[in-house]
Amino acid sequence: MEDQFPQHPNEDEEFPEDVKAVASQAMEWQRRTRRYLKAAGRDAWSQFQIAAKGGGKRGHQRKLTPEEAAVLARNVHEYLERVEPLMRDRGCTKAELCHKAFGHSDSKELYRLTLPPGTDPKKRAVRVTIDKYFTLISTLADVLCCTVDRIASCVLRGTRFQVLGLEEFSELEKIQLELQHITDQLEAHFAWYAIYRLTADTKAKVIESGTANCWPLWAPGSFDPIYGRERTPQEVQKYKLDFKIATDPKQAYYRLDTYRYVNPPEWGWYLNAFESGALQDDEFFFVPHCPLGYMLFWDLPSRREEPASYAHSVTDQLHWHRTNWPYTEPEDEWDEAIGRPWGQTSGRKNTELQYFFWLIAYPHPDGGRVVPTLYSPRKEGGAYLLPLDLVGLEMLADAVWHSKTEHCYALERIKRLLVDKDGEGKSTIERAFLWTGGWLDQNPILKQDLEGDRASVELDRIIRERLREESRMAGGKPNDDLTEE
Repeated sequence: MEDQFPQHPNEDEEFPEDVKAVASQAMEWQRRTRRYLKAAGRDAWSQFQIAAKGGGKRGHQRKLTPEEAAVLARNVHEYLERVEPLMRDRGCTKAELCHKAFGHSDSKELYRLTLPPGTDPKKRAVRVTIDKYFTLISTLADVLCCTVDRIASCVLRGTRFQVLGLEEFSELEKIQLELQHITDQLEAHFAWYAIYRLTADTKAKVIESGTANCWPLWAPGSFDPIYGRERTPQEVQKYKLDFKIATDPKQAYYRLDTYRYVNPPEWGWYLNAFESGALQDDEFFFVPHCPLGYMLFWDLPSRREEPASYAHSVTDQLHWHRTNWPYTEPEDEWDEAIGRPWGQTSGRKNTELQYFFWLIAYPHPDGGRVVPTLYSPRKEGGAYLLPLDLVGLEMLADAVWHSKTEHCYALERIKRLLVDKDGEGKSTIERAFLWTGGWLDQNPILKQDLEGDRASVELDRIIRERLREESRMAGGKPNDDLTEE
């Protein structure tokens, strides 16, 4: 891509980062990419979700054709038959599934959403409205502790929501499709969704016990101890609000309430990508991750609207970086002695690593799935955390990946990491996710909870031993109830 940008004389000007300007640039990119919002989520589940929430004319819920309804109901029946043993293991019967989904245990609703082999769909009055199926699938994913996408890929086969043929996808959609496919495959292998969910629930319990451990987010400033005086009423109120947010499992990975107002509702608050509260040091990297590199991401004119200005800006910024930037590479390692990642930010000793970009597998802000996400620690303004759906990827369209000697469009860099296969047929992204994918279940929240469990077990052992000893000293026989299993 070196010859794609005309060479310009460098004016040796520095490019200081201004947080407000960067945030403003992010908002401008969202305005540029609004046309992609309609294209976002060409996958089966996203399309199904749009229909269930009334994406049709005049906001009415869309309906299935009788033929589609029969296919979907038959798929739901087959899927439920297959996972019923797992549901029982989790203490959930079909009646309880109905209660969770529809607020009552009447099996009549489930009867109309399923179609056993050889059953006449007309006589069974199979439902053709989508919202009930949507609710059932969402609830089933919650019960089975898996992603909705995994269930949708099974039960939506043969309907119009099934994934489109390859020829119907744009280049951007192909990149997003493959990124999500890799994430889904490894999520199934490592059970990331279940671990993220367990971590979220456990974090609420940990914080309620009085520990300000908010991984993978920073603890709110209001949690800091105050010495020498009492908190003011305003500080107490702020503490209570922060406590409520910090103990909300739905806000375990993004602080939703704080910045929900930033964008119009149809954009989604999280596209601001800043101020999610994510950690900015090595401790964040228990999450599955893959290094991407350095990028020109800010202060670039629109490549479509101002191609000459864009080329000039890229050329000048590349020259400045190659003259002044050390291009330190992170040491993406795991410390066995202390059981934690290290070298990703080098403890902030190499400040340039604060601007390094990573691809991570992370919960979507709306919940229900793990998605490929862009992450950069940064400094002022907070970490940058952007879910890479189609809108997120389009925001990367003008960004430029660069090293000391090479550069290319950021999307081209991601595409290369997807197609660069090793001898086993695994891409660079797959290899990185496999290397780091097992770190998640050793994160600080679960580790702290495990230590508490170990302490409880050890306390039980100590008490049993003491009571047995006291029983012997009194000349009695050891109580069978005190015998360790």
